[in-house]
Amino acid sequence: MLTAGYFRVGRLAGADLRLHWSVPVGALVFGSLRFEPFAWLAYFVVIIVHELGHALLLGGLGLAITGVDVTGFGGHCRFRGSADALDHAIIAWGGILAQSLLLLGTLAAGLVFGHATSHGGMLVEHTFIEVNAWILALNLLPFAPLDGARAWRLFAELGSRGWTLPRLVLYPLWRWAAQRRQRRVERAGPSELEPSELEPSPSGARPTPQRHASPVPAGPEPADADRGGVDDEILEKPSAQAQRELAALLERIGDEAGRAKKRR
Repeated sequence: MLTAGYFRVGRLAGADLRLHWSVPVGALVFGSLRFEPFAWLAYFVVIIVHELGHALLLGGLGLAITGVDVTGFGGHCRFRGSADALDHAIIAWGGILAQSLLLLGTLAAGLVFGHATSHGGMLVEHTFIEVNAWILALNLLPFAPLDGARAWRLFAELGSRGWTLPRLVLYPLWRWAAQRRQRRVERAGPSELEPSELEPSPSGARPTPQRHASPVPAGPEPADADRGGVDDEILEKPSAQAQRELAALLERIGDEAGRAKKRR
């Protein structure tokens, strides 16, 4: 049950959930060393939000999460799949961005609905704002195992690869679409699309999949001739030249119809 300071408490959405011994220590420290269950619960929510941010970007990059380790100042997500230095940097920002959204959401709720007046509500609000901000600042320090050790490498990785801001924003979506396409290909068998053709190009433009012609049987098998008909699947596809001629013919027909309509 105990491995390197972690206590396994069960599984969450198919992933192992482990708590580090620093979780109660962090709750006490950020709770001003007082017995405040509401503050401790709110503190745990902040940590879970942090890990959900990592998990969402992991899913966006097409990686399978296998475990969540919660510590007193954040945590770690264990995953299965291939990830390079850029992927690790993007994942590291997930927890920081999720905590920032929680901080901004709490501030916005206070402006719209007013600040909490009950003792428990004030403790929760204090944790979601002040304590959350302290944890954010701590995680941004560029030292392992904090997120800042990998998060700040994002800009160097982008500069070395010639990435643009639009590509960075859409990169998780591209990776997610590529992973889904690859899984469909694996379930369906051989495909005319190569998975590598779905990766984003360095310029940021969305790639256009290249289609490869699949072989077509030259004619029916002897057993098909006895059926008195020809299966649609064995008919040869029109050549590229025939397709171009048909498209040109349709275009001329459309132009003639347009001129005739104008004369009327």
